[in-house]
Amino acid sequence: MAELTIEQRRKQKKGAPPTFPVIPISELERVRIFREIPKQALLVLEGSVRKANADPDETILELVSENEFFRYFFFIVKGQVRVVGLDEDARPRPLNFLRKGEFFVDKAISWHGQIATKVIAITEVELLVVPRNELRLLAQQYPLFQEKLKTLSERIDFRNRIYCEDKYSKSVLDFLIDTALTQASRVKITQMDKCIECNTCYQSCEDRHGFQRLSRGYAHFGTLDFAQSCLTCFYPTCIPACPVDSVIYNTKKGEVEILDSCIGCSACARACQYGAIKMYKVEQGDPKFKRFLAKDKKVKPKFIADKCNHCEGYEDMVCITNCPTGAIMEVEATELLENPKIFGVGERIRQPLPSLTDSGWLNGALRNFYIATGLLVTLLISWEAYALSRWQVGSILLALQRKGIIPSSTSIEFEQGSDFCIFLGNVGFTLILLAMLYPLRKTYPKLFKYIGKKPLWLDFHNFAGTLGTILVLFHTGFAFPIQGSTLGFVALVMVMLSGIFGRFLYQMIPRGVAGTELKMRDIEEEDASINLKLETLFMGETQYKAVLDRMVASITSTEVNKAPTLWSLIRAVLLSRYMVLRFRFHPPKELKAHRRQIGALVKLLQKKIRLKRNVVFLGLSSRLFARWQYIHRPFAYMMGTLAIGHVIYNLIYFKWNI
Repeated sequence: MAELTIEQRRKQKKGAPPTFPVIPISELERVRIFREIPKQALLVLEGSVRKANADPDETILELVSENEFFRYFFFIVKGQVRVVGLDEDARPRPLNFLRKGEFFVDKAISWHGQIATKVIAITEVELLVVPRNELRLLAQQYPLFQEKLKTLSERIDFRNRIYCEDKYSKSVLDFLIDTALTQASRVKITQMDKCIECNTCYQSCEDRHGFQRLSRGYAHFGTLDFAQSCLTCFYPTCIPACPVDSVIYNTKKGEVEILDSCIGCSACARACQYGAIKMYKVEQGDPKFKRFLAKDKKVKPKFIADKCNHCEGYEDMVCITNCPTGAIMEVEATELLENPKIFGVGERIRQPLPSLTDSGWLNGALRNFYIATGLLVTLLISWEAYALSRWQVGSILLALQRKGIIPSSTSIEFEQGSDFCIFLGNVGFTLILLAMLYPLRKTYPKLFKYIGKKPLWLDFHNFAGTLGTILVLFHTGFAFPIQGSTLGFVALVMVMLSGIFGRFLYQMIPRGVAGTELKMRDIEEEDASINLKLETLFMGETQYKAVLDRMVASITSTEVNKAPTLWSLIRAVLLSRYMVLRFRFHPPKELKAHRRQIGALVKLLQKKIRLKRNVVFLGLSSRLFARWQYIHRPFAYMMGTLAIGHVIYNLIYFKWNI
């Protein structure tokens, strides 16, 4: 007997039994909840279990009033469904989704102020329909079954609760259904508030597998970017699409595989709803295509398909292991679908949001130390360069040499090739080598796993690189002949300047902000926190806070309605620093009564300005930050090559004063 669809069932009279084909009770073993029940106990259901099918987006049931008794249980054997209904404002929206092994009944359910009205198929669905009365008899004979049914019902109810706590949690459920991520068994997520877009994940993936199997941008939610990479979905469409059965599901590995017999027809790539399968043109002689070009193949493929296999066969997933900031994670289906904390939402389960404007005390202390040290060393060497050239009486080094602390044989003239300038060059070159530890940390994150977090390394990288460049400048004696060493110095200066610019852009991107509804929530919460502190300082007098709000608005008011530029960004930064300094020493007359709290007010004003400014310029800062490395890296490679050549040349040919 041909199976009837859910649509055909609607022709039934209300209350009549469904006209789906009756199936043997052995089919119940396809649903986990029935597997441990003795077959003898299942005989009570003999002749009453029926099968139904539904196509994607087909309405399975329009639920009867919640005041009526339900008549049937619908157990999901295959596929997924979504329960839709009316929220507290009587607006239609998804209320829950159900997966294989779960069930629903044919009546409306009130879930936390929301009324379920329909059940709609997400994928192709196969259902087992069991009358309520017969199932009750089974529960009476086998109480353990009743406990399992209750536990499963509570789990379904829990999922509705966590996705309906507030408007942000609700948006997660909408997002999961709209993007088909409810069908994913595992998914890679990039936390964009940690990502520095260094592309180490891409390069590491290609180095290991020969193909780049990872790309960003399948879907976005707040600061999270869901990768366009194989999700090992529960209902893969790529497998039935392959005409030669080269795409299979390996049950032992738990992974979808593309076999060597791939003919490159691209049917699987077209069928994959996530865009996770990529096609590559075969290049003869390239070892990464070797396994697809077996000698016994009569026709060699012109293209082959490739996809992420989650580094099956390796101890780690290389994209995750090599990420220098720990921005990439992979989560399993249960964690993804039943833990909104991943998305940063949920009133009772959400972690407190880290401040978007504060950095750790250690970062700040070290940053101040680097600035002070860099300025002090630069001033001392500048003084010595001037004194040695123009006013030797004021030279500290000459005074030390006269007292015998510095050997008289040491040449301390400020000129190229003197012992003093060579010493500066050696120290500068050593600092530049130390600065190179940062890219080394990015390349081998496991090696430096417990030695400081990325911002600490980045600050030291900038300090060592900048001070090293300044020392090398004085090492030249301000003589720049046309030769390789001068070209190397020019490259070094470009590396330093581009590095400072990159650090500037990094500070312009507020941590935890990514340009969506979740971003607005984060910003609102951060701003609300600052406002609360201001109200406390002003003892609830809002007119004082309005003065600060006008100051903050004046910094970015001209940029709100037009496209920001690099110049306007720099202008806003300089203006904000000027206004904070002016506020510290010359506060507005309205706030003179609060002079005693001026220190706290300055800190809050800085946070408020930084948050507002960085959000206005977020798009520009992110674009520039993604592109600045195209200047920084080439000059770094050029500088490194010429510097090594310069050192080797001098070791061989320079006449050292020994």
